[in-house]
Amino acid sequence: MDPAILAGIQRRRRPAHHFSRTDQVSANYLRMNNRRRRKVTLLTLLVDLVVARLDGTLTSALGITTGAHQIVLGRATQRHIIKRRQVASNADVALAAHRIGEALADLRYEVLPRDNPDEVNLVGYVGSQQRYLEVVLKFVPASRSPSSVDECWVKTAFPMGTGRKRTTLGQNNLKVL
Repeated sequence: MDPAILAGIQRRRRPAHHFSRTDQVSANYLRMNNRRRRKVTLLTLLVDLVVARLDGTLTSALGITTGAHQIVLGRATQRHIIKRRQVASNADVALAAHRIGEALADLRYEVLPRDNPDEVNLVGYVGSQQRYLEVVLKFVPASRSPSSVDECWVKTAFPMGTGRKRTTLGQNNLKVL
């Protein structure tokens, strides 16, 4: 028999669970890049975001006088929304955290009664998800604001299910905007 063929037959194969050094290095590289990507994703959540602009028609419909021109979603509120909504489902997290601007662009109702005169509960329709989102806005006058300027912040946001919407409509707790 040819010695080259005999050497090929006698060569031991490595078991499937053994990896080469280059496989281990590339796996570590991928793992580090994935961690880096997750950190970048988390860091994008750590800035104050302007989610919508306030116009005079909305403030007059709500009966609020303010000099604020934009609605801001703060870092702490983002963390709060994500942490609280993860209990229900990831779809609720995506809706509540990333679709606030879309809901504020298509406002449908104001939730009554107001418990606090500086806060307003608004219900907007998110067309891309075909769901309703309740957004609580907090108006801070310049006298109480650290920046000495009127401000409007998103206090929290959460999906409004069809059952809750039907109940609040039946109790006349939703005012059409």
